[in-house]
Amino acid sequence: MNDSEKTKEQLTEELAQLRRQVAELEASEADGRQADNKLRESEERYRLLAENATDSIWIRDMNLRHTYVSPSVTRMRGYSVEEAMTQSLEESLAPASFEVATRAWEEEMAIEEMEHKDLNRIRMLELEQYCKDGSTIWTEVEMTFLRDHEDRPTGILGCTRDISERKRAEEEVLEKKAFYESILDGTVTGVWVTDRDDVIYYVNKGMAAIAGVPSDKIEGRRILKDFPDSALKFFRSYYLKARETLQPLYYDAISVVTQSGRQSYQSGWLIPRVKEGLFDGMICTVEDITVQRDLEDLSIRLVDLQEKERRRIAGELHDAIGGALTGMAIELELLSKFPGLEDISVEPHLLSIRDQLHKTIDMVQMISYELRPAILDDLGLVSALRWYVDAFRTRGHKKARLRIALPEQRLPEAIEIALFRITQEALTNISKHSSARTVSVKLSQRKADIVLSIKDDGVGFDPDGLTQDPGKRGFGLFGIKERLKTIGGMLDLQSAPGKGTHLIVTIPLSHKSTASDGGLATL
Repeated sequence: MNDSEKTKEQLTEELAQLRRQVAELEASEADGRQADNKLRESEERYRLLAENATDSIWIRDMNLRHTYVSPSVTRMRGYSVEEAMTQSLEESLAPASFEVATRAWEEEMAIEEMEHKDLNRIRMLELEQYCKDGSTIWTEVEMTFLRDHEDRPTGILGCTRDISERKRAEEEVLEKKAFYESILDGTVTGVWVTDRDDVIYYVNKGMAAIAGVPSDKIEGRRILKDFPDSALKFFRSYYLKARETLQPLYYDAISVVTQSGRQSYQSGWLIPRVKEGLFDGMICTVEDITVQRDLEDLSIRLVDLQEKERRRIAGELHDAIGGALTGMAIELELLSKFPGLEDISVEPHLLSIRDQLHKTIDMVQMISYELRPAILDDLGLVSALRWYVDAFRTRGHKKARLRIALPEQRLPEAIEIALFRITQEALTNISKHSSARTVSVKLSQRKADIVLSIKDDGVGFDPDGLTQDPGKRGFGLFGIKERLKTIGGMLDLQSAPGKGTHLIVTIPLSHKSTASDGGLATL
């Protein structure tokens, strides 16, 4: 069919199609112009944003060369845009930061080799950068890859922010923290701090010493859950009360089993930290008062012992010396009542009085020697021990032997007193408790040490039983240990039920002590 043969309707339809095509072309052209306009507007906005931003915005290619640097680099680092564009990564960063940036670049390129990766990931670094005047600033740098239509990286888009003030503030905080920690670590008072979830996040050296374990074995643990009930049974109730009331609370002499297994008594403060009216953690101070408690116990028992000693001496004076003097008084009274005294024989009465006077003198001397033998002051330790062991034999221990292997010279007064009192206490305990048949006392010198050995074949006992139960601990043994502390001595006690007891005391001659005798017969 030719054009002449086309109907009017067909021509009208073709004309309409042509009009639609023209309209579509015109619309497409308008959309293109609109898109171009929008693109130019967007570019202008981004340009204005980049050039007026406080942060420095930049682009580097895959060879790490700048292709764009925003003008804000001048305000931040003093370089012009042109100067900054020519700087390599190494020229713009301090050495340590250059190493950080290099490692980050290597890591990012390794990630790019992976099949599955986040194409929109952002890397953030803190880097120290050079300024034109030679100073440096700390910056926070955010970076992401620019990519082509196949998602291959074509460059790096970055934003650099000056964080020097923030870093200085952080350093000041760290310096203050280190300063306060140095103070806390320099005190024997234990200090530990929990967060709002009751997790311990700080422990000073004093607290580690009290607990008997390193700080890192305590930090990270929860005070209410991670410690056995036997260890902090009483402490938890105080902690919970302070946590609930949000008020400081003092706890005194509570029993605590440390992580090393040692039983101790502790006192201190629980100070809640409060934020916006809510619990935000706890500061706890701890003082180990176990020694003070032992000293208090010692003082109580010392007073009791002194009272018993006074009672014993008073009884002996009353019963022995008082009785003897009373007998002499009666004898004299009888003599005074005889008329014609010259006609009777007074000799038997005088002899009786003389005998009682001698006994009284002997008793006074014995009591005096028990309290403080003059022979110890006049002739020294060796003579005093010989006298005491001889007296020990006369009181029923015929198989008591003394062996001396010391140079002929006086020892320091504190050492002589300590050795005599320890011997006195040991032989007294043997006499009272051991049922021993033989007793051996040996005093010798081993290099720069004086060694006292006292051994018996008596019933023996369990030394651990005495130390584990303070209520059963013999005061004599405790007193020996305390006396040895003052002169740097050591005690080795070997005993077992049915196998006798061997007490070995070692005292260094080089120890300088000003300890003096306490004045009691058994300390």
